[in-house]
Amino acid sequence: MTPEVRRIREDLAIWKLYVDRVKVDCTSTLLRAADGWTVFDPFDLPVEALSPILGGESVSRIVLTSENHQRDSVMLAKRWGCPILAPVEARPELIADQWYAAGDVLPGGMRVIPLPGGALGESAILGGDVLVVGDALIHLKEFDILPDKYCLDPAQLRRSLAALLAEDFSTLCFAHGLPLEQQPRERLRALLTSASAL
Repeated sequence: MTPEVRRIREDLAIWKLYVDRVKVDCTSTLLRAADGWTVFDPFDLPVEALSPILGGESVSRIVLTSENHQRDSVMLAKRWGCPILAPVEARPELIADQWYAAGDVLPGGMRVIPLPGGALGESAILGGDVLVVGDALIHLKEFDILPDKYCLDPAQLRRSLAALLAEDFSTLCFAHGLPLEQQPRERLRALLTSASAL
């Protein structure tokens, strides 16, 4: 199956496809940081699909946001000649070249925001006004929090997500689903309020 590629704006694109082995739509994000392009949680796609977006530039790095997101990163890192960065908490589960921790600033000025309570190493990455999350939030048929059965500590994850409301972002990207471009912080606040009422 060929991934669907969408250019969101000049410095941001995503591709998504249904992945049989996990039986869900999966999304990868491509973001132009200060020093080049960063790909988050990538699945493979044809070289020609990204070329118009990269505009002759190369991918500077791959960033994984969770223990569950090795995906096709090892193969793509070889193809693109770039390093894989991953959360240090998920070191037993992932192959990477560099490890990041809570609060680290990654190359390109992107900041790591830990989301404990999800999967091992669950993290959000803030690059400019774009916030990229792994599995902690999903945007498939609906915008929702990762189901409790996949969380190490569902209550802790909700507290972690509430901390994102203090961040300044205008676009929210996911590992599962299309970006939220309209009032993502307000949507997140409403989601957390609804979840706390249950």
